[in-house]
Amino acid sequence: TDKHIQTTNDEICFVSMRRFIPLVWLFILGCPQPVETQPKPVAVSPPGGSQPAAMDRSALDSRPLVRGGAGTWQAEAPVDTSGVEAGSVCADCDVVLVTMCSVRRDHVDVYQNRGLTPNLNRIAQGGYRFDTAYAASNFTLASLTAILTGRFGSSTGVVGWDKGLVSDVPTLPEILGIYGYKTAGFTINAASGFRPEYGLSRGFQHLEIIEAPSDNPDGRQASGPTGTALSVKPMAKWIESQPKDQRIFAMLHTRTAHFPFVVAPPDPASDPTGVGRLLWGDDLAPGQNRGQMPGVAGGTQVQGVGVSTDPNQLRDFVRKAGPKGLEVWRAHYADSMTRLDADLGAVLDVLERTGRLDKTILVVVADHGESLGDHDELLHGDSYFDPVVHVPLLVRVPGLPGTGKGLSNLVSHVDLLPTILDLVGAVAPSGIDGESMTPMLRDPNVEIRSTALVEGGVSWTPRDSMRGAVISPPYALLRQPLVCSMRTVEPPPKPGEPFTCLYDMRTDPDQQHNIARTSPEIAAQLQERWDGFRKARSGQTVARELKIDPAFRALLQKSGYFNVSKPED
Repeated sequence: TDKHIQTTNDEICFVSMRRFIPLVWLFILGCPQPVETQPKPVAVSPPGGSQPAAMDRSALDSRPLVRGGAGTWQAEAPVDTSGVEAGSVCADCDVVLVTMCSVRRDHVDVYQNRGLTPNLNRIAQGGYRFDTAYAASNFTLASLTAILTGRFGSSTGVVGWDKGLVSDVPTLPEILGIYGYKTAGFTINAASGFRPEYGLSRGFQHLEIIEAPSDNPDGRQASGPTGTALSVKPMAKWIESQPKDQRIFAMLHTRTAHFPFVVAPPDPASDPTGVGRLLWGDDLAPGQNRGQMPGVAGGTQVQGVGVSTDPNQLRDFVRKAGPKGLEVWRAHYADSMTRLDADLGAVLDVLERTGRLDKTILVVVADHGESLGDHDELLHGDSYFDPVVHVPLLVRVPGLPGTGKGLSNLVSHVDLLPTILDLVGAVAPSGIDGESMTPMLRDPNVEIRSTALVEGGVSWTPRDSMRGAVISPPYALLRQPLVCSMRTVEPPPKPGEPFTCLYDMRTDPDQQHNIARTSPEIAAQLQERWDGFRKARSGQTVARELKIDPAFRALLQKSGYFNVSKPED
């Protein structure tokens, strides 16, 4: 049994003897979480009659509705708080967490120098660069849920756009609030999972979602202020308003590098392929109300809840444009990375202005990457290849010297919560899947896990047909609707089943040669490990079922997501 992917149902609830923990803290930490049941629809009888009326599905649908929209949400700070452990690495430190949407490792200069990200270089200097960090999913909602809870998708049930976090699973800001931190989260109004309806607002005493500004692809056609790093301004204002002696936790989710990448219309003379014009516009055929659906650019017939019969116009357009078209596609993505790096520069600047930089634990991580044409996928959502799930992770800790080279130890999104809590001297909840990376920061030879999971996807999938990946170096097992290799003819899987792809990353780092059929015993071992973990977590927590508002669904589709919920929605 892998010690980091447990296969037992026995969870032991314990109380830390290191300090007195208030009763409210014990209530939040709890033992294994109870199942949150969903109300069942009841037929309505007409007045005075015995025959039930036809069921009004919309009236009886009790699922919360995900609508989207901008706004500011406020919550009271906990009344009873607990002191952090004296003698911890950074007991008096602030914490700033930046999650970068759709960022590839090889477009961050400390991984591959393209001259795009000088501010990310500043963060890496004197800090830690993780070379084998894996996302917990291939789309934002599931990844952010894992980051903020320390739990894989099988533990929270959040593995699709129609799932939300239940109230009994503690979150990072919730825990830090109990230790006296002021907590705030910031993002833009877009197709993102960082929204109150998904349960990720819990613990944030201040959550601010602004309309997408003009320097962001989501706000490319909107009027408003111009400039750079506009998404960071609310966060900067909040940090500046906090008392100097108040410990803070601030989180920014930036979408500045997200599809469609561009923030200005292209010059027709400099856009002979038409790809720039395509990215700037809302769709390929204005007025026809057809989504672009780049997130499912797979070329297979396994698309979750049935198959889209519409051609994937975006993918086909880029294909017809040939190598030059793909080159333009990638160039626009690279341009978006320079604007995203400006966001990080603004974060560093406000921390410097307020005198907080040298007392701030700074964590910067991608929620997932982007395919950019690798493996015949333009964006993300259909596959679990490394360009999508092998993510950049930078950590800067006051008092620790950092390292001049990357750490090769395997880590996961779920390890961030216990690491941050460990560094500031707080207690992590029982039953989480993550492990603190703090021992690794002191000794790079320490291994905290041998297996990481990547679970869920943008297309609705039944729980018993989970898509995802098992990362256990040197092997990576992928279960996905996208074919394993464009170079080799693969026998089709059974209807509704994903392809099984296995790669030896020592000899095949680009994941071009599927060895699942030649090494079935390795594929079976990794699948059994994953199945055992899912079985152990089954029933402990059931995600909240959500209904996607049509306007929000349209926003998701414009951002490259399709089949985001059950077909009857």
